[in-house]
Amino acid sequence: APAPAPPADSAREPATAPVSTTQPSEPTSQLLPNVTSVFNLDLDALKSNSSTAEMTMAVNEALAEVAKRMEAQQKEVGLDDALVERLRAEVFDLKSFYVTDVESTVVGTVFRGNLRADADAVYERVQDALAKAPELAEKVQLLLLPDPTPITVEQLQEIEGERRPVFLALPAGRIDGLMQTTPEIGLALISLGIGCFTTLGYALSSFLLSADGTLIEQLQAGDPAPLIQATPIALGLGLIQLAHEVGHFGAAARNGVKLGVPILLPSLQLGHFGCVTRLLSFPKDRTALFDVAFAGPAAGYALSILLYTVGLVISPGPPAAVASSNPVIPAGLLTSSLLLNTLASIFLGDISAIGPVVELHPLALIGFTSALLNALQLLPIGRLDGGRIATAVLGQGAGLVSALSLFSLGFSTLFFGDNPVLLFFGLIVIFFQRQPDLPCANELSEVSMQRKLAAGALFTFMVLTLLPFPVPVADPQALVI
Repeated sequence: APAPAPPADSAREPATAPVSTTQPSEPTSQLLPNVTSVFNLDLDALKSNSSTAEMTMAVNEALAEVAKRMEAQQKEVGLDDALVERLRAEVFDLKSFYVTDVESTVVGTVFRGNLRADADAVYERVQDALAKAPELAEKVQLLLLPDPTPITVEQLQEIEGERRPVFLALPAGRIDGLMQTTPEIGLALISLGIGCFTTLGYALSSFLLSADGTLIEQLQAGDPAPLIQATPIALGLGLIQLAHEVGHFGAAARNGVKLGVPILLPSLQLGHFGCVTRLLSFPKDRTALFDVAFAGPAAGYALSILLYTVGLVISPGPPAAVASSNPVIPAGLLTSSLLLNTLASIFLGDISAIGPVVELHPLALIGFTSALLNALQLLPIGRLDGGRIATAVLGQGAGLVSALSLFSLGFSTLFFGDNPVLLFFGLIVIFFQRQPDLPCANELSEVSMQRKLAAGALFTFMVLTLLPFPVPVADPQALVI
């Protein structure tokens, strides 16, 4: 229960509740009893045997090394006592956040206490107070979020619902991962070059099934005609991805969020898999995170569907008997998406009646491919656009959604392995995009209902795009054994 507030005239006086600053002492001796109790180890009995004694010594050394690293990390992100006292006296007050305890941890200095008003109002009041003390503002970054430190079983039983809100103080300018490095810029340039090559290759492959079937011979003979035909498709895919990234950076500029240089992910199946773009600053709140994450796929997806629809209107459908300047793709590729196949059926008729291949206008192929790419980026996993949107909307609950989505992606990859796109994209997500992102400076604020509805609409389009179109069986009796 919140501690009783002192009179209003002492609003700027330090809290009278006892405040303790926890510092590490003999970390090995603290960790070892916990390990031995958890595993029910009898160290004296172990030491009586030479082999087990050696094993115990190795365990002790490993624990000591872990403790040293934790202590070094704690010193790196911790604040000195004088700075802590200044924050308590000049930034926190009895009208915003009543401090009851201060602890130095491996994630930063945690100020525990009670919110005296709405989370948004408290955060603004604390930030205003911090801004009035320039010396403190230059040294400290304050985050309002649920308590990030592990809790004991007893504390878990006492706490009902979510973790208590705390202020996490981090030393400004000394936070890992908030700077763009030269190797990352070099990697971005290299991946851009490779991505241009794979995207052009994907565009060329769309002409392999054309009527004359001479694409390979033309390329081997040095004929530039196939490259001239494929270049507009590659440029179209690149421009839609550029619109996607411009959406992100435009929203980031409006919300004061710094983004890293986008790193393109080349793909042999679709030309590319979008970009990896790191956050280089803490978003002000979950609304800012939502706007930055939502703007990219919203722009890219809307433009993709528009080009796809226009391209379908002017697409011939059945492949021409003679060579054509339009790409020809397998009809099964259209049926891989419920939404995109439905649109194609509206303008071209029954896709299954056209034949094994379909001739599309280049605009339709650009829109189709880009719609798939944006839908993949909307999967609610880790640092993908969909993962950031889910985090902004659900807060802590996004972790469970991300885990379920990652499991579903892995399940579909293993048991529906005929889709190489899911296989390779799943591997990329597992190795590069599944990690949690930077927290918001104010994690307790919620997004508006309008944004929640917009997220629901975008996720619905994502599901409809990635779900395959149900293909009817021509002869059901053929399936009976």
